[in-house]
Amino acid sequence: MELMTWTDERLEERFARIDDRFDRVDESVISVKQEVRELGLKIDRLESSLTEEIKGMRAEIKGMRAELSEEIKGMRAELSEEIRGVRTELSEEIKGVRTELKGEMTELRQSMDGFHLMLHRDRQALIIALIVVALTVLLKA
Repeated sequence: MELMTWTDERLEERFARIDDRFDRVDESVISVKQEVRELGLKIDRLESSLTEEIKGMRAEIKGMRAELSEEIKGMRAELSEEIRGVRTELSEEIKGVRTELKGEMTELRQSMDGFHLMLHRDRQALIIALIVVALTVLLKA
């Protein structure tokens, strides 16, 4: 019986070791499960944090777009105003040049009229001179 008792004791000892190992495995499993839960929570927090950060970035980008849009509108308005100013200035300069050209054309016409008048007088004087010469020649002959 002693042999059986010894064997029973050994078996009990082995069962106890096996139970102990199962307990350690259970503890490890529980520990791993707890770590998995903690990691899941961390992931959830990170996801939530990233979601909030992405929302914030989207809002920031939207704000920047609106700001940029307003700046572009302002620049367009400013540029349009400058273009209008340049157009007005050019229009005034063109009007001035036209007026100046009209004046010069009037002067030129007056000069031409004076020249025509002078030619007409000279022609008349030439005709009178030719008539006088012709009469003088006819009277002498």
